[in-house]
Amino acid sequence: MARKIAERLNLDITFEIIGFDSVLAAVESGRIDMAGMGITDKREEKFNFSSPFKHSYSTMVVREDDHSGVEKLEDLEGKDAGGAASTVYSEIARKFGAEVVTYGNAPNEAYLRDVNNGRTDVVINDYYLSKFGVAAFPEFDITLHPELKFHPTRKGMIMAEGADKLQTEVNQALEDMREDGT
Repeated sequence: MARKIAERLNLDITFEIIGFDSVLAAVESGRIDMAGMGITDKREEKFNFSSPFKHSYSTMVVREDDHSGVEKLEDLEGKDAGGAASTVYSEIARKFGAEVVTYGNAPNEAYLRDVNNGRTDVVINDYYLSKFGVAAFPEFDITLHPELKFHPTRKGMIMAEGADKLQTEVNQALEDMREDGT
């Protein structure tokens, strides 16, 4: 999305690999101009967001053979959930009594591999990201939980508070992409 937005705005774009837990500070400090991120009320208090470009929901990756012993959210009590410390998904895991296991700036493969090998029990995340992750590692004994679909989400571009001109331009680019089918 960032690449397409930059194209529409005739901007040069560079990407920086940043651990999820560092993204908000990077936007706030001006180190980066924007990033794709889930829109939450708490984040909207401190940052500007574009209009949403993705609507989804949360689910979890579990072991395929036994769903990691999780059939409802309350079954997370006492389980280990892999994830970045400051995500909404880790907040959900904690709320239901799971211990969150974090790895710093690790790729999704590390989290999924640990569900497969039993180091952790679940990874709670966005449905689409989880679906692509499971498909990327067919050799792992993991699957999307077949029943658990919760916490509707919206994703947009997060920007520094007061970046009103950028927000307006990004929103116009997104609207143009919706209209022309991009």
